[in-house]
Amino acid sequence: MTTPLEFLPGIWRLPIPLHVRSEPVNVWILRDPDGALTLFDTGIHAGAAELWPAALEAIGHVPSDVQRLVVSHHHPDHLGGTRALHELTGAPVFASAATIAKAPRVWGDAGRMETYFAELQLLLDWHGFPADVAAALGDEAAVAKLAVQLAPPDAWTELEPGAEIETRGHTWEVIPTPGHADGHIALHAPASGLLLAADHLLERISPAVGLFPHHDPDPLGSYIDSLERVAQLDVSTVLPGHGAPFAGARERLRFLVDHHVERIDQCVAVVRATGGATAYEVARSVFSRVFERAVLDAPNQRFATTESLAHLERARAAGVLEQRQDEDGITRYIAIDA
Repeated sequence: MTTPLEFLPGIWRLPIPLHVRSEPVNVWILRDPDGALTLFDTGIHAGAAELWPAALEAIGHVPSDVQRLVVSHHHPDHLGGTRALHELTGAPVFASAATIAKAPRVWGDAGRMETYFAELQLLLDWHGFPADVAAALGDEAAVAKLAVQLAPPDAWTELEPGAEIETRGHTWEVIPTPGHADGHIALHAPASGLLLAADHLLERISPAVGLFPHHDPDPLGSYIDSLERVAQLDVSTVLPGHGAPFAGARERLRFLVDHHVERIDQCVAVVRATGGATAYEVARSVFSRVFERAVLDAPNQRFATTESLAHLERARAAGVLEQRQDEDGITRYIAIDA
């Protein structure tokens, strides 16, 4: 059984296994002043109906004690369980306006999920992603539906930047942290120095920042701005979306900014060295370890390509690169001074 781990009185971390090879996602359980519960993120849909009653019982609660669901962003491991938890608890779902808008467009029913994956593939086609690798991705919508089932539209309430959420011993302020995902939010408790960071800030890995259809056209620019914003906060302990709580937020934030600046330079260097390259060609060079694996790893090749796109677009926004389409409609990045 997945059991909540007490971090502080009234704050538990529940690591929920995922349906893909990845580190478990953390759902944070917060006890409210009246004894009710707030959940920060939900985990995935698969197994939620069986997992949650037992997990809550382990800390002396029942599903009806959950009075509020707060979602950090629209990725499957963070909001996939909203329908199951809403049905189980009756609790409303709070999220940023962008998350409320994006989630049904990406994960909605009536064919919207299939449409979105088709649009993503078209974007990748334009940037040189090979057809045989794309074919290896399989029926992603079917897999995604195991992870994501959205709460109905009337269950959602917008959380505005600066809004406050009261839990026992802590007042949390909603901090916009877009970049990893449009509309991503963190919760900051200034008095205690705690930051519920979700995927904005992780200890051992750099959160993925990729370019996707109908999303922020410069996600890396937004992410770097968000890192700089959070660096101004008083944070003593980060409560992340994956992994254990950790200290040293400011040093980690600075490392991530420097990492992405270096990665931009690497992408630009590939473009200059080749006289022009597609995002897929840049990804093969910058993320070479992904492409050297003996077994075709199509999902990670796509992650590498969307991340490379984000870095190339940051360089283009800075006036370093430009795009050109070849006669086949494939997009290549060219150095401005080339």
